[in-house]
Amino acid sequence: MSRAPAITRCLLILFAGVGCEPKEGESVGPFVSVSAGSSHSCAIDEEGAITCWGDDSSGQVSGAPSGAFSDVSAGSQYSCAIDDEGAIACWGYDNSGQVSGAPSGAFIDVSAGDAHSCAIDTEGAILCWGVDRNNQVSHAPSGSFTDVSAGSDHGCALDTEASIVCWGYNSDGQVSSAPSGVFAEVSVGSDHSCAIDIEGAISCWGRIRHDQQSGVPAGAFVGVSAGAANNCAIDAEDAVACWGDNVDELNSRTPSGAFVAVSAGGHHNCAVNTKGAIACWGDDNSSQVSGTPNTLLR
Repeated sequence: MSRAPAITRCLLILFAGVGCEPKEGESVGPFVSVSAGSSHSCAIDEEGAITCWGDDSSGQVSGAPSGAFSDVSAGSQYSCAIDDEGAIACWGYDNSGQVSGAPSGAFIDVSAGDAHSCAIDTEGAILCWGVDRNNQVSHAPSGSFTDVSAGSDHGCALDTEASIVCWGYNSDGQVSSAPSGVFAEVSVGSDHSCAIDIEGAISCWGRIRHDQQSGVPAGAFVGVSAGAANNCAIDAEDAVACWGDNVDELNSRTPSGAFVAVSAGGHHNCAVNTKGAIACWGDDNSSQVSGTPNTLLR
């Protein structure tokens, strides 16, 4: 799940030298970040409030907490967020402890995957919880980290040296094929991952399908998000580029304009433009596109 590229911009420069379900017609926002899950999405506005929309079969929309939050990540049928005190709140489907197993303490980053999540505490340590069928929880690495991302059955993180470390399911090189080098951001999809190095170049690895690797765009990028079927990124000119499976026109309907955040989900994508408005496109079977909240600046 993708975070606002402003974080990535800072890393590139460094290494280079409240919650609610939107009501129909209601205007909310402006927004600063968005996370697309399987069939729902959540966003944080300028006041730190969470708004979610789309599939609510397990309370992943209506159960969004109130208060002020700094980070939100939408998973399969649940979501997790970090409040302004650093505490983690999760809500939605809880068949494997992906909600009730959330750790206590103070955290700086959280990522919700298919049925497990991982977070980084204020000391840089990674904690994971939820389903552990392929050691995606029990084999979380020790050390100090700055960025973490959870997928279906594997996870990846950036350590304090900006190196990529992955763990969990390795059927298609999701773990063993992680590239070496110095990176600014990493994002884990279903069975693959993508990362941006300090020059802004994107690398993807893992399961090869739908041009998720061969279709990687050239150029300099400041944000990347790996989804289930496709990937999206924001380039140095703030434009969104998507590649991979074009089911539901995930790539061909990419919006034009300038954006600050993008997130690739199950079969839909969402992005936040420079005015704080959210654009979503792709599958709309649960109103994850048509239910996108309006903003005052749209």
